[in-house]
Amino acid sequence: MSNEMIKPSVTLAIDLGATNLRVGLVKIDEKGMPFVVDVIRDSSAKDNPTVLYHEITTMIDQIIHRNPTIKFTHIGVSLCGLVENGRTATKLPNLHIEHFELADWLERDYPGVKVLCANDANCAALSEAIFGSASDVNDSYYITVSSGIGGGYVYQKQLINTTLEIGHCVREFEGKLVEQEQYLSGNGLARLAAYNGLENMKAADIFNAVRESKRNNTPLEPKVKKTYEDWYKGLGLLIANLQLEFNLDKIVLAGGVMKSSDVFIDDLFHVASAFAANYPLKPIRFVLAKFDQDSGLVGAATVGFSIKD
Repeated sequence: MSNEMIKPSVTLAIDLGATNLRVGLVKIDEKGMPFVVDVIRDSSAKDNPTVLYHEITTMIDQIIHRNPTIKFTHIGVSLCGLVENGRTATKLPNLHIEHFELADWLERDYPGVKVLCANDANCAALSEAIFGSASDVNDSYYITVSSGIGGGYVYQKQLINTTLEIGHCVREFEGKLVEQEQYLSGNGLARLAAYNGLENMKAADIFNAVRESKRNNTPLEPKVKKTYEDWYKGLGLLIANLQLEFNLDKIVLAGGVMKSSDVFIDDLFHVASAFAANYPLKPIRFVLAKFDQDSGLVGAATVGFSIKD
């Protein structure tokens, strides 16, 4: 799917996050780019799928009432959890909700509308591939590093809508099996610091120390150096394995940790490239996400635009 092929030109987008819920109308402008026509925000209801669904439909009805001349037939949904077959949220862990049959319920209550759901990282991956930093290539992987690690794969401009995120893949650490995000996310870097004897140091503290060391050409405190190197080498190996698996044109980097990308992106690139150097692959190419702060609603809209009639 390219932005020249997108039909229709308007979709309803639902961004269901762990904290915030947004429902909006998104259109394609004359340059082929998405823009938000109208949006309503609220906090995401927890613990009760019926209450959450009522909240969503109330917001949809408000959007319809506020925009009577704009008609939509597609709804794209970005969900903060596991999604099965583009229809059901099998688990929304932060909302304490399971088996949320959102697509079926919406299609029942809004006749003539088609609904497609995807994990939030998958939605963001597709939006970057169609409209964002990877729009000029065919194959890309979106990886977001924040409190956790998420990711999504786009092949030939089509989202590969998998269930689990890359942050939940397993690695060995100090003789035990852990999820990748446990030590490679932003929170994971703080956990790694504590493991190395640096109590109460957050990711920002580590990055600030490294930034000052590079700026002043002074040595890092040994525990900080080990923590930082363990982190970026681990993340670099994860990225190298993505390149080995998918031979990507671009890797799109996003998430809160990227606010400090000036500190680590060169180190991350060099170690990832070194891990993949002995294989006949495309060179690793990093780009920062275009829609990092608006990825939820734009991602949901892109999924809505991708629905085939």
